[in-house]
Amino acid sequence: MESDLSASASATPYTNVAEVLAFAPIQVAKGTKLEELSLPAEVQARLTDGSEQEFPVRWDLVNTDYDPGQAGAYAVTGELQLPGYIRNPHHLHAELTVSVLPDNDAKLRNIQLNGEQLQGFKPEIYTYSVRFPYTTEQITVTAVTYEPGATFEIVGGNSQRLQLVVT
Repeated sequence: MESDLSASASATPYTNVAEVLAFAPIQVAKGTKLEELSLPAEVQARLTDGSEQEFPVRWDLVNTDYDPGQAGAYAVTGELQLPGYIRNPHHLHAELTVSVLPDNDAKLRNIQLNGEQLQGFKPEIYTYSVRFPYTTEQITVTAVTYEPGATFEIVGGNSQRLQLVVT
């Protein structure tokens, strides 16, 4: 006896995303705007059937703490753009670490000694030797760097001579 029942069978079985493969971190110069980043257009994912495939990714440029003006590592996440026969029940996403490199500009913007501009100050000069009258009891050095990570150090010195080195 034949049955009149028929069951539809899918020609394309569903599979799930098991893992999104990691990207190598990218490094950018300080000041690189988020929209200037060269983010990958596709992401590699491993599926539950054991295969690996590339899928387009839509990067979330709104919900990130990326700060182009501050050296550090920042995560940028992206949503996988999957075809209908691939599911993502665990809501896995692409993640890329963007490292903003510190400037290597050790120049000073300004140097003041006892509240007065250092005579002969030039940002491209990194070492200064200054002489003071013997009667000078105290010297206050105020320096402002271009790069927050740059430092200055007062080396040696006595009541008449002071050496300032910018690093």
